[in-house]
Amino acid sequence: MGTTLQNDNGIFATSNVLFEYTRAQAISDGVLVDLSTSFPSDTRMFKWNLCCTESVWALIENTAKTEDLDCPDVYVWDLAFMAFNAIRTQGNTGSEHLFFKITLPLCENGTEHRLKLVCGPGDAGEPVLTIMLINED
Repeated sequence: MGTTLQNDNGIFATSNVLFEYTRAQAISDGVLVDLSTSFPSDTRMFKWNLCCTESVWALIENTAKTEDLDCPDVYVWDLAFMAFNAIRTQGNTGSEHLFFKITLPLCENGTEHRLKLVCGPGDAGEPVLTIMLINED
């Protein structure tokens, strides 16, 4: 069964939560890849936890395989830098989404991908960042 919400006002005051899927569960299941934990030096410019969806991770892995690289971390830095650059150049737009582009691999024949960076609450209400494809939520 669900748990009762602790909100004393609003339409969900005593509603039961039917299903809860935490960020930690999504990381454990592989739906999200925790870039901050797995690649701390590549994501050091972020003060909040940074993850990407499994679809974005597949782009990184496929690019690494195409380039005959054993380790995809070279593209993690590129991904993190482009997301950070979007924050720096676009500033506070008042939206929880920032859109940016990355070319993988970074060469003349690379493919441009449009991504979005989403800021939202983590499992304990803390701010967290997630990089995803623009059609993902």
